[in-house]
Amino acid sequence: MDTIQKSDTYQTSLDPELSAEEFLAIADRCLRAGDYLKAFDTSQQALSSYSGHRELRHRAVLSLARMGAVERAEKLFVSLGLDAEADEDIISLKARLLKDSGLRAAGAVRLRALQSAREAYEKAFSINAGFYPAINVATIAALSGDDAARVLWARRCLDRTKPSLHDDSYYVFATRAEAFLLLGEYTAATEAINTAAALSQNDAALRGNTYRQLRRVCEALKIDIEVIAALKPPLVLHYCGHIIAAGKKQGRFAAHELAGVQRRIEAFLDEHRIDFAVGSLAAGADILVAEAVLNRGGRIGVVLPFSEAEFVDVSVRPSGEDWASRFASCLNRANYVRFVTEDAWLGDDELFGLTTEFAVGLAILRAQWLSSEVVQLAVWDGDVGPPPLPKAGTAHDVMLGEKLGIRQHIIPVRGNAHAHRTVAPTMPGRSRVSTTNRVGRAMIFGDFKGFSKLTDSEIPQFIGTVLGDCAKVLETYTDHLCFVNTWGDGIYLVFDEITEAACCAFALQKTVSALDLSSAGLPQSLGLRLGFHYGPVYEAHDPILGKRNYFGFHVSRTARIEPITPEGDVYITEQTAAALAVAAPGHYVSNYVGRVPLAKGYGELPMYLLTVSQEQGNHHQRSTHQNSWSKYPTNGLPDP
Repeated sequence: MDTIQKSDTYQTSLDPELSAEEFLAIADRCLRAGDYLKAFDTSQQALSSYSGHRELRHRAVLSLARMGAVERAEKLFVSLGLDAEADEDIISLKARLLKDSGLRAAGAVRLRALQSAREAYEKAFSINAGFYPAINVATIAALSGDDAARVLWARRCLDRTKPSLHDDSYYVFATRAEAFLLLGEYTAATEAINTAAALSQNDAALRGNTYRQLRRVCEALKIDIEVIAALKPPLVLHYCGHIIAAGKKQGRFAAHELAGVQRRIEAFLDEHRIDFAVGSLAAGADILVAEAVLNRGGRIGVVLPFSEAEFVDVSVRPSGEDWASRFASCLNRANYVRFVTEDAWLGDDELFGLTTEFAVGLAILRAQWLSSEVVQLAVWDGDVGPPPLPKAGTAHDVMLGEKLGIRQHIIPVRGNAHAHRTVAPTMPGRSRVSTTNRVGRAMIFGDFKGFSKLTDSEIPQFIGTVLGDCAKVLETYTDHLCFVNTWGDGIYLVFDEITEAACCAFALQKTVSALDLSSAGLPQSLGLRLGFHYGPVYEAHDPILGKRNYFGFHVSRTARIEPITPEGDVYITEQTAAALAVAAPGHYVSNYVGRVPLAKGYGELPMYLLTVSQEQGNHHQRSTHQNSWSKYPTNGLPDP
């Protein structure tokens, strides 16, 4: 993990005494591995000491661009002064941002942006006649329907990438493959693709970027996508399954099935290229998959439902002390560790279900960045159990994968007869019954920047115009709005559906931005800022308010996000980004902002700017997912 120090929270940092070149080397390794979050954080930390370092500034912007955070990358490009640079790589980066922006648009806006990108790439080419800007000019010409320029620049690119002029470089063969595709020379393209694939076996990010680019060429020129299949990036794995029983004890995954399950896991990994796996780390299925991935040189991300020590007591040690040692080994080798809550279990089994949703969301986000796809591996006995549908456990996890259309592979187990269906065992001295249950809720805190400067004479207009119009918005969300509170300019909202919360957040921002504040006698500087978080909270009767209210760690976390949010924006946590990736696939874009210090010294968290995807525009679909268990009969094993 280089020199990155990992802790139980999001507090990851690098030794501040590193040289600029050492920071750059770590950022580049992260970029090659597709770990764009860490690449950005590394570059940002380095720039606090080496603010003028051109390559570090370049990597910071490139990291955001590869995550798809194009608008953020464009703003950072300017704020870091890169627009004043005349270097080929810097100008090509600017061209890339213009191209990415254009590809998200349509009609005349798309054509103008692509033309600007093409001009920027041509300017970069004029500096050193490099093949990278040349191939991008050729591809943009293809996307714009300029066949003459497509052929001219593709030929020009081939002239500059003759193997005799270069070492065996992935970039050379990937570029030649793209040029041959643009020229319709498919045999030569296939040869170059196969060579590039052989040179990038362990480089998920390279493959992902190249595959995305070549896929655009294939779509524009109506070429069979299978031509570029050899460069498909590795799959992102979500793993789940039963806890293994200790010795001859009863369980849904019996100890005598261990060797067979291990063989099937190895066989699955033999058949599928897995670079990264995300899941929890309970004894049995979780640890077996994590170990197998790590032993093959892959990497894992771990999501735990509650504090590490208690998780080991509840979900690891009951299977045997050796599993606790294996847990510690995997956790130490993990690329990251995330928590649904860093507090106690308190018998809330729903935390395990939220853990899976968090892990699946992280897998989806990574797959999107790498132009890959998610596959789910489950060790499962096939027992759905009686109604109601479970909120946690392997059956819940498999159902979630099916609902999202994730390709699944089930390793069947039979366990011991009459094994008790529980998510986690009851530990001596621990009660599984919580007097007040925690539930997953979406929370929004908002306030108006500039409110504190209003005079008393302006307050009635603020209440009637601003809060009045916000109230009209909230009236359309009453079916899922569990709690509303205000104080002065502050707004606190709790939703039982995260998609409803997201829709409401953008509806509020749209309403406020459309207000004619001047006509209402209010300053134009008023702006709404919204902090948005999803997590488990207590739902209980508030004896003071006399109605249902929500309490807990995650309420406090949400309150600390809003003060750091720029007016007009919606900031969300990583947990929320993952939850939205699961609940509303393709509807929203979570643009990484960086590790941001929270208000009142509350630590720092990876934060994202939430925007609506270009495809969705202003049409926010509300969640229509329905639970369907038709694929899995009660007490029946699915096909392996």
